[in-house]
Amino acid sequence: MASPPHQLQNRSPGKRSVVFEHAFAIPGHVAPQWRPLAIQLGERDGARAASDAAYELLEIYYPGALLPGSDTLARLLILGPFLIGKVMVARLIIAQHKRDQIEARAKPTEPPPEFKTRRKEGDQAENVIRGAFDWIDAQAAAE
Repeated sequence: MASPPHQLQNRSPGKRSVVFEHAFAIPGHVAPQWRPLAIQLGERDGARAASDAAYELLEIYYPGALLPGSDTLARLLILGPFLIGKVMVARLIIAQHKRDQIEARAKPTEPPPEFKTRRKEGDQAENVIRGAFDWIDAQAAAE
C-alpha cells in the first residue's frame, strides 16, 4: 500500500517511539500517582514494538489519522486531555466515597460512657483527707 507523500512515513520508527513514550508520560506530569504509567527503561523494546504495531494498524485501517493536519487527530488531542481530567475527578470522588464509608464504619454508634458519681458536691468536701494521718482523726471522731 503506497502512502501519499504528505503522510507520515514509516521511515522514522525512533521518532514515533519517542512520541509514543511521551503519550504515556504526560499523565504523570499532571498527577504524581500516574508516573508509573510512563514507559520504564526495561519496557522500551516492548514500547517500540507496540508503537510500530499501532502505526501499522493506523496505516491499514485509518490512514487519514496519519495525515498532518488530520481532523481526527486534532479532535483526539482535544478530547483526550478532557477525558483524562474527568476520569481523574471521578477517581477522586470514588476514593472520597470509600474513605467516608470507612470512617462511618469506624465511628461508634453509642456515645462513650460518662463517669458519674453518687456523691453530691458538698459530700465530697467532707470526706477529703488532707494530711497523711488525718484518717486516724476521722476514725476516732467516728467512734
